[in-house]
Amino acid sequence: MKDQAAELWLVREKRLGMVRDYDPALHSAAVRIERGALHEGDRIRIVGHGHELVEPVRNLEMRGGEVLEARHGQTVGLLVDYPVEKEDEVFLLETRAPERRAAARPPSSWWSFP
Repeated sequence: MKDQAAELWLVREKRLGMVRDYDPALHSAAVRIERGALHEGDRIRIVGHGHELVEPVRNLEMRGGEVLEARHGQTVGLLVDYPVEKEDEVFLLETRAPERRAAARPPSSWWSFP
């Protein structure tokens, strides 16, 4: 089975915010959204202090409750697979699936016989 991430094309990367705190026991990062919005299912890239990771946003939490999106000015908790550090930069990866083109068909006149 093919990896779904391999099926996506990177269209654009936008700086979203910064890691404000990390809890190693919960594998949870507190991210301050400085511009734009973050939604469950988005792909993010976290860069800083000699490391980089790319992963989907599996859940978002604010004030102990789960939310579907976080906007400019909010701090949101999210699960991460690997340790991150304060002041790591967070980028939103905008992707799209490659276009599937149908096989070219010859003109119908090629198939007609005299």
